[in-house]
Amino acid sequence: MLALLDRYLEHLEEDRNLSSHTLRAYRHDLDRFLIFLADDFLTREADQIRPAEIDSASRAEPYSVALIAENVASTAEIATSVKPS
Repeated sequence: MLALLDRYLEHLEEDRNLSSHTLRAYRHDLDRFLIFLADDFLTREADQIRPAEIDSASRAEPYSVALIAENVASTAEIATSVKPS
């Protein structure tokens, strides 16, 4: 799975010319998503997983809330580090 993510990020860098900051953010979010999936899904065969299982609010909500909180904290850190000119 990690090799596939690496190939995807290489594609984004080489073919889509995304910035290193964007690629780092994507990698971080994908790593977080893998942690979310690891609890119940990565040990199962793909044909044994229904999309509704992953989409269910009870599973996805804690993951979404954590990402939002993390992004808000990052944005706040950036805002406080920028000095007015």
